[in-house]
Amino acid sequence: GMYATAPTIEKMIEDPEFAIKLLTTLKEEKEARLEAERKNSVLMHVNKTYTSTEIAKELGFKSAIAMNKELKERHIQFCQNRTWVLYSKYSGLGYEQIKQEVLDNGRVVYHRRWTQDGRAFLIDLLGVAK
Repeated sequence: GMYATAPTIEKMIEDPEFAIKLLTTLKEEKEARLEAERKNSVLMHVNKTYTSTEIAKELGFKSAIAMNKELKERHIQFCQNRTWVLYSKYSGLGYEQIKQEVLDNGRVVYHRRWTQDGRAFLIDLLGVAK
């Protein structure tokens, strides 16, 4: 963009229109840059996911097992085929991402990761208790 060098400053004093145009340009460039940075940081966080272990640690649980037990007691999730499943009240809210993995013996295991929304939900729900 245009920058305020010494001759530019003289020109700004002589020509207020030029000054206004220059400052407007600088302001728009700055706003565009801030907006881009904001969008970037939002996207980075939206796409970040967390393991139960990470969130359990953050909330001060001894382990993911302890946190999962607490979620079971609060009727947030139940265990099915050795996998934690959210009750339907919570399952459509975008709190988790499930990846399935087929083991060599043909057994399918599910890996759950919590989304940013899921993490916020758990912190909201369990952060007070700890």
